[in-house]
Amino acid sequence: EPFRFRSEIRQHPVTEDRAGDVAHRRAGHGEATRHEGARLRGKDQRLAIVIVMVLTLGGLFGCLYAPIEGLWGWAIVLGLGQGATFSLALTLIVLRSRDSHVAANLSSMAQGFGYTLASMGPFAVGIVHDWTGGWTAVGWIFGVIGLGAITAGLGAGRALYVQVVSERI
Repeated sequence: EPFRFRSEIRQHPVTEDRAGDVAHRRAGHGEATRHEGARLRGKDQRLAIVIVMVLTLGGLFGCLYAPIEGLWGWAIVLGLGQGATFSLALTLIVLRSRDSHVAANLSSMAQGFGYTLASMGPFAVGIVHDWTGGWTAVGWIFGVIGLGAITAGLGAGRALYVQVVSERI
């Protein structure tokens, strides 16, 4: 079966715009599924971003300030929020890109910056905790970062594409 698909491509060259159509037909999905997916692709994700950030912040504050008996519950809320936030962030990179080259560039920029910034987080939290002797200041920092993430997410969650020109080198 895979060999037949390869020979089919050799006999009828497929441009980048038609590659998805061919793959969907071969998978048995037909034209309607591909075009339906393309139509739904740019929908607004702002509500989802707010929901997952509220879960994340709620879990963080619960782990920091709630009674110890409820720690497992707050850890579950935090895990759900962070897992959904990470998944949504990666999905937004694809949803906001018109082609694979833009997606690759956007992904490398967002992940490179994000992972570099995130790698400093545990060290910074430790320093703030040592300076203040408690978790109150860390909670405020988490709150400010969370509100910043919601604000950035409201911009990124709009049903728009990143407006860049991507060139092959």
